[in-house]
Amino acid sequence: MKLGARERKFVIIGLGIIVVLAVLYVLVFTGPGSERLDETVELRKKTLLKQRETLFLEGVYESRLQLYNNRLQADMAKLLPGDNPNVAGAELLNTLTDFAERSGVDIEQKSVLREEKINGYLSKISARLVTRCNMDQLVRFLTEIENYDKFLTIEEFRIGTARNRRETGMRPNLTISGYINSSENKTESGDSDTNL
Repeated sequence: MKLGARERKFVIIGLGIIVVLAVLYVLVFTGPGSERLDETVELRKKTLLKQRETLFLEGVYESRLQLYNNRLQADMAKLLPGDNPNVAGAELLNTLTDFAERSGVDIEQKSVLREEKINGYLSKISARLVTRCNMDQLVRFLTEIENYDKFLTIEEFRIGTARNRRETGMRPNLTISGYINSSENKTESGDSDTNL
C-alpha cells in the first residue's frame, strides 16, 4: 500500500505530535519538577498524619485544658479580694490586724505601700508593719500569715530589740504583700469580650 503525499503529511504530523507529547511527558513527570511534586505529596501526607494525630488526641488536650483552667481558678482564688489597690490594701491591713490580735502582737505602725504592677497581669499590694512582741507571739503571727488561704509573701523582715530597760522583747518590722488582678488585664479582656 502506497501512501500519497497528502497521507504522508498526516502521518508525519501525527508522529510529530506523538513525539512532542512524549517529550512533554518525560519533562513533566520524570524531570526536576516531578521531585517537587513528590515532595509536595510527602509534605501533604505528613501534614495529614499530624492532623489525624491531633484529632485523635483531642480528648487528651481537652482534659489538660480543663486541668489548667481548674488550676488557674484555684490560683485566682488565692488573690486578695477587691479589684482596685485601695480596697485590696484595706483588706490586707484588716487581715493582718486580725492575725496580730489573735497572736498577741502589738502593731505600733501600719501603712499600705504603693501598688506595683507585675507583667501587666498582677498588681502587688504591700503593707508595712512595725510591731512589738515576744518570740512565741511572732511565731504565731507568722503561722497565721502562712496558713491564710490567700497568697501572701513576706517581702522584708527585720527584727530589732527594745532599747528601753523596762521593756524586753522584739520589734519586728515586716513588709507583707498580696496580689490582685491588674486593671490593665481586666480592661483588655473586657474590650476583647465586647469585640466578640
